[in-house]
This record gives sequence, C-alpha cells and structure tokens, in this order.
Amino acid sequence: MKTYERHGHTASLKRTPEYYAWQNMRSRCTNSKRKDWPQYGGRGITVCERWMNSFEAFFSDMGPRPSGEHSLDRYPNQDGNYEPSNCRWATKDEQMQNTRATARIAFNGETMGLAAWARRVGINKQSLRDRLDRGWPLEKALTTGATKQWWGLQRKS
Repeated sequence: MKTYERHGHTASLKRTPEYYAWQNMRSRCTNSKRKDWPQYGGRGITVCERWMNSFEAFFSDMGPRPSGEHSLDRYPNQDGNYEPSNCRWATKDEQMQNTRATARIAFNGETMGLAAWARRVGINKQSLRDRLDRGWPLEKALTTGATKQWWGLQRKS
C-alpha cells in the first residue's frame, strides 16, 4: 500500500493538496535535479525528521489547508527549515511579505512590508511607495489620507 493510500488522503485515488504540499516540500529540499533546489536544499534548507518520512505527522501538525488560496510557507523565518514551529498555511499575499526581497518598514513598534502597511492604513500600495521614494517622513507617508483608524490616529476626512 502506498503512503497516500494509508493515510486516507485520496479521493478516488487522487491525492489531496496537503499531500502534494508535503511531497513538494520534501522534494525541494532533497532533489538536486529540481530547478528550485538551489533556493531550498542547495542553501541548506531541510525538513525536520518528524515530517520527512511521515505525511501523517505533517498533516497532524499542519492540519488541512484553509482554502485553495493557501500554500505551505516557512514562517516566521524564511531562511529556516521546514518544521512545525516554522511553517504555516499562507496566502500568496502573506507569502510575499515573507520573502528575502521584501523591504521591512518599522513603525510604532511593528515591522511589516510596504504592501502590508498600505493595507493596514487603507492607502494604495503604489501611493505609499511613491511617497517614500519622494522622501516623505515615514509617519507622514503612513498617516496622510489614511482611511482607517489605526494606532490611535483619527480617521482622515
């Protein structure tokens, strides 16, 4: 009996998205013939022993994927290994905030990427980027025209 048949993650012999996520996670870290191997196994990213040989353990720790928009993400440490304390199901937007290329902005004790800040304060991401590129002070860039009440600031009219 094959692994995917033992754990019940087949529907008419089709594997589930969770099973594919587990397979791909392992392959990214162990198969040097994959195109994406240099970004994973090639730079030392590994899969914890608990998950490496057991889909059941992986599924027990991660649970079902919340929606079709979610995929496996290493978080909070994008340079860390695949293990229960460093993985989550995340949307593409959430994952984009967790890449090495995303510049972090620290303000009022919280650090997020530009897109996350724009969503938080209710302004367009490009508008925020343009303001910062023009040299606006960070507080002014984040509060001018903000449409949501946040960090104790009153809603702008």
